[in-house]
Amino acid sequence: MAFYEHRLPIEMSKMISGGLGFRTLVNESDSGQESRVIKFSRIRGRWDVASRLMRIREDNPSLRTDIELLQQLHAVQQGKAYGFRFRHEGDFQIGDTDNPTTDNQFLADGDDATTVFQVFKRYTFGVVNYDRLIFKLVAGTYDVLIDDVELTEAGGAGNYTMDADTGVITLGTALAIGEELQIATEFDVPVRFDVDILDIDYELAVLGEIPSIPIVELKQSETV
Repeated sequence: MAFYEHRLPIEMSKMISGGLGFRTLVNESDSGQESRVIKFSRIRGRWDVASRLMRIREDNPSLRTDIELLQQLHAVQQGKAYGFRFRHEGDFQIGDTDNPTTDNQFLADGDDATTVFQVFKRYTFGVVNYDRLIFKLVAGTYDVLIDDVELTEAGGAGNYTMDADTGVITLGTALAIGEELQIATEFDVPVRFDVDILDIDYELAVLGEIPSIPIVELKQSETV
């Protein structure tokens, strides 16, 4: 299915409940021993836009504006059919985009051969890492570096290209052995509505009768 690169307005992304998660099947024996089966190989986010509407419902002008915008977006996306961008307010940066040379994240070590790299975000606790693939970068926010030195994007003397819609970096020359590729950027999450019917009415919403409006993160193959 098609993916639209437009984004839910940032102001509307605030106060939305939800977050990132996994799906794990837990089997417990009669003795209490557990076996756990990982059903999701990659982290996946899920949020509920209705939580924002509940929090602003006493501010009637804002509530009406949000509902009208959601109705427009839901119609354009044809319910569950098409994806769009969403900024998770609790987690939308890698490194510090204001100070990329001093606060960035490792992406790869050089091998004198590789020129194409997928952006990911690394989560670390203790000595354990988890790498989350990132596909939707925010144009104009990213800095690509080698050994803390910023590169120039293609054009003139440019030495890399970035596809902000897939999160793929292509270097003009292979990353040399001993060099480290790094990034600082903002990113969006590719999502879709998880309801085909947007059953919401302004007058009832003012009274607090707002149904769930879930959005769910898409897999890589569904984001282009």
